[in-house]
Amino acid sequence: MDSLRRMLPIMIGVWMAAGAAAAMPAGAPHPAPGADWRASIRAFAQEHFRNPAWGYSHSVRDYELARQLAAKDGVRLDADALDWLGAIGVARIIALADPNGAAPDGPAVVKMLEDNLAHVPARVLSPAGRRAMPARREELRRYLAELRTESDGLRAL
Repeated sequence: MDSLRRMLPIMIGVWMAAGAAAAMPAGAPHPAPGADWRASIRAFAQEHFRNPAWGYSHSVRDYELARQLAAKDGVRLDADALDWLGAIGVARIIALADPNGAAPDGPAVVKMLEDNLAHVPARVLSPAGRRAMPARREELRRYLAELRTESDGLRAL
């Protein structure tokens, strides 16, 4: 169920970006015939997907970023990989940390950020995304360096 909750916001973002009709998640209210199904999906997502790292706001950001990149490239693409880098990527991953010290804890979150820095750039495929990626990657690199400095090499996390 947890993986489904993580995937639904991504699917909603894809539905919004593609403008294609799709089935609502099980148990979700279905729009009335002739109703704006996009508005129904947005309302459902806003109400149910509140996780700051995977929730509705992530889907909205991905959608807007995809639209911007597609407009620059003259194509239709989603932008999830680019959202993993930079300040918003840091905020999303930090939001996953358990405030009570359970998994993921501070060091595990830093490992996720490091993995993003190492592996996400290869997943940014569009020309506009590739042009935007170095600045976001540098933001994340600088953040991790500063975090190490301020946390005694991550020992104070």
